[in-house]
Amino acid sequence: MTKDNVSRETFPLTASSESDLVAAGGVVTMTASTSVDIERRLITGEIVDYGVKGHTSMGPTIFLGGSLKLPSVLSRVKLIIEHVKNNAAVGYLQSIDIQSKLATFKVPPGAEGDEALEKAANGLRDGLSVGVEVTAHSFDSQGNLVVKSARLYEVSLCTIPAYENSRVLEVIATHETEEIKMNPEQLAAALAAGTIQQTAHDEQLAAWNAAHPVEVAASSNPVAPVAPVAPILVQAQAAPIVPPGAAASSSGPASFDVRAASTFVADYLRAGNPAGGLTAALADITVDSDLGESLRPKWIDEVWTADKSERPLIDIATSGGDIDGLSVAGWKHVGEPEVVEYDGLKTDIHSNEWSTIGVTADAQPFAGGWDIERRFIDLGSPQFINNAFKRAVKSYKRNTENYVRTKLLAAATTLPGGTTLPSLTAVLTQLGVSAVAIGSEISFVQMGATAWAEFVAMDEADVPWWLKNQGEINLGTTGGTAGNIKFSVGSGLAARAVLSGDGQAYTWYEKEPPIQVQAENIPKGGVDIGVFGYGALIVNDARALFKTAIAAPAA
Repeated sequence: MTKDNVSRETFPLTASSESDLVAAGGVVTMTASTSVDIERRLITGEIVDYGVKGHTSMGPTIFLGGSLKLPSVLSRVKLIIEHVKNNAAVGYLQSIDIQSKLATFKVPPGAEGDEALEKAANGLRDGLSVGVEVTAHSFDSQGNLVVKSARLYEVSLCTIPAYENSRVLEVIATHETEEIKMNPEQLAAALAAGTIQQTAHDEQLAAWNAAHPVEVAASSNPVAPVAPVAPILVQAQAAPIVPPGAAASSSGPASFDVRAASTFVADYLRAGNPAGGLTAALADITVDSDLGESLRPKWIDEVWTADKSERPLIDIATSGGDIDGLSVAGWKHVGEPEVVEYDGLKTDIHSNEWSTIGVTADAQPFAGGWDIERRFIDLGSPQFINNAFKRAVKSYKRNTENYVRTKLLAAATTLPGGTTLPSLTAVLTQLGVSAVAIGSEISFVQMGATAWAEFVAMDEADVPWWLKNQGEINLGTTGGTAGNIKFSVGSGLAARAVLSGDGQAYTWYEKEPPIQVQAENIPKGGVDIGVFGYGALIVNDARALFKTAIAAPAA
């Protein structure tokens, strides 16, 4: 397929949703299909799409019509690969029509040039992408960078261009390098740019017309030479422009919304196009590219830390409610009033001695306090104090559970059989018998870690009949219910210890929730925080609390 088979559609540009800054009446040539003709070592294609938004190395960008400015010697514009300037160029600009953006590049013989021609011809690398130094720009209402003037210094063959229509239209790839054939538009552009003389222009135009008689006859208006392009003064550095609604800044934005993107690009241009200016290709943007530190860490506040602040012993206890004094006081029977069989007939009834005694428990204080430097609050996380309070309350819960466990162990009755029983089965059996004997029940069993492991590994045949009611054990939280008994692991118990009993055997009184205090410490530049809690434990009947341990299996 030759270039004369290329289908083109020319239409006027108008303002659109992409940009309201496109010059009215401008013209752009869109490629409907791509033509490849393997004849000579030339690459021709459109290098930019005027008035269309593309995503360049500096974000969303629109080139205005005629914004590209050329050097006085066209060959100074090099053809390179994927904007990698450290590698050798594979060609140079030979001619260009600045309005239609149609450019032709000469590719001298060589391995790099052969590969460039081959991949451009077979479509593997047929994108064209300009590398420019922006010398005049603005931002539209959508935050797009609008390029008004830019000095062209390189064009790259790339896999995916920023502008879809910036593609190779023709590849001429034989070694007949001296016989260069250009169409009338390219010849006119070359003459205007000064890359060929008038005599060469006329000779090649005549040769092209002879080779394309049908196209010449169909045209009622012969192609007129384009007026020479006046020398262009290249501005060394863009004037500082701050986008609408954004303040000038030397550091990058926190996130790339429209306002932040505009600020980022303005700072980039203000610095004199560092790192080679704007490239109209889908560039690799990595963390190393973040010169303005715009990719700041996402703040997630305090991360989770494993801790166990459940209170199974307190949760199952009889609740005495809020404690509002320095102690709690009550009374209990010593001995029981007995009611027995009676013969009647006005005979003497039975009577026995019994008494009451007072029961008291002091309110046990729990407290912790810290003097925190103000900078943690004034300049740090606003949740810092709240998180500190939450962690302190969890510590309070753990320590009140340990406090209750210690008190219960001190008051508990050792199971018949001694402080150590031969097996967990023996413990469970003895618990049921002992509880029934005094008129109580077993509502909780707390074990050390080793005892728990042996408990969950028990065979069904080893479980007492009274424990075989429907229930469940949660291995993940080391707790559960079986036979209407709550089981749990006690972190403060010895490995094989067992603490059990009736939840009615003790009552827990507590100031709930713990009191949180915060005060300014102005002389020291700090903030004092503290947590204060109060609890009191009454052991109602120590006979309904049991303790023992499980003997280690025989070796």
